[in-house]
Amino acid sequence: MKGKVANCPECNEPLRPHVLFFDESYGPLYGEEVKERSFPFVFVIGSSLSTGLCSKLTLRADEVVEINPEPVIEIGRVYQYKKDSATVLEGIINSLGAKK
Repeated sequence: MKGKVANCPECNEPLRPHVLFFDESYGPLYGEEVKERSFPFVFVIGSSLSTGLCSKLTLRADEVVEINPEPVIEIGRVYQYKKDSATVLEGIINSLGAKK
C-alpha cells in the first residue's frame, strides 16, 4: 500500500483528503481550487508553511488557528496555541463534548 491513500469502506473516498504530510504535494487541482475560494477558518497544525498550498490557505482564510510550539504565522487573524498538537487537539475535542 506504499504510496497510496486508503479509501473509506463506506463511501470509497480517500480517508485523509485534506491532510498534507511533509514532502507530499496535492498537485495543480487543489492549487486552482484554493485560488478561487475563501475559507471561514483554517487549522494549521505544526507547519513551517514551507509548502505553497499551506501558505495560500492561510492567506485565503478569514481566521486561522495555528497549533505549533514555534508559531510562524504573523499576519491576519490568527489564534495561536504554543503547545504540542496532541494537548491542544484533546482540549478542543473535550470542549466540544466529544466522547471517547
